[in-house]
Amino acid sequence: MVHEQRIRLCNTSSSSAGMHIVLPTTTYFKASCEKKKGLLAPGMEDVITVQFCPTEWRYYYDCVRIHTQGTNVLIPIHAYPMMNQTKFPRRISFGKCAVGETYTKHVSLTCNVPIDFEYEISMLQPNAAFVVRPHKGVVPANGIVDVEVIFCPTRLVTEMAELEVRVAEFQSEAVRCLLSGSGFPGLARQHQLAGLTVGLDTTVSETMPVWGKAETGRLPKGTAKGGAGKYRWQAVNHGRSQNVEA
Repeated sequence: MVHEQRIRLCNTSSSSAGMHIVLPTTTYFKASCEKKKGLLAPGMEDVITVQFCPTEWRYYYDCVRIHTQGTNVLIPIHAYPMMNQTKFPRRISFGKCAVGETYTKHVSLTCNVPIDFEYEISMLQPNAAFVVRPHKGVVPANGIVDVEVIFCPTRLVTEMAELEVRVAEFQSEAVRCLLSGSGFPGLARQHQLAGLTVGLDTTVSETMPVWGKAETGRLPKGTAKGGAGKYRWQAVNHGRSQNVEA
């Protein structure tokens, strides 16, 4: 695979300037210049196109040298493998959580090249309610590391923390992430009541009256006229059926 970059040289002086350009000498870098000879007028620019073709996963270096009448310029060229863009979220929110319970979210660090990379996660704004593990380690070549972010609220307040993720690669930029979560009252009680409701729904059953439903203007069968009527139905008690009169 060939990678390409361009270097623009601009004459910012008030007079024409002559430049002598020395291109890279290694076989991994190839450069071409539109105007290698002659003068460069004021305000005009020249473009150097540099192509890089690596043969293995390692660090490469070369440079472009520019000689002018007043000064000499050395432009270094670096090439190195990268794990990939660190896709760590900028914010992780746990929302409303029951006090005393533990909640966990997972974030994956992925390496797309056949080289191991070390990483480290440090807490810039520590908070005892948040735990990150593992906080450092190695992302294997073409592999994935799972990072756990744990939140356990102990107070009825909104907890916040901030962490920073760094990867051991050349000129890597640290990624910061803001953690937040709120301890909310009553959620544990609601969860317990929900479990009890489900248990009652699965154990208690009702049946229709034995003698059918009463219709408008008519009494169910078995009811005496002019007195307190008797009704019959079937009740279920601990798995056994029995007839009850009222």
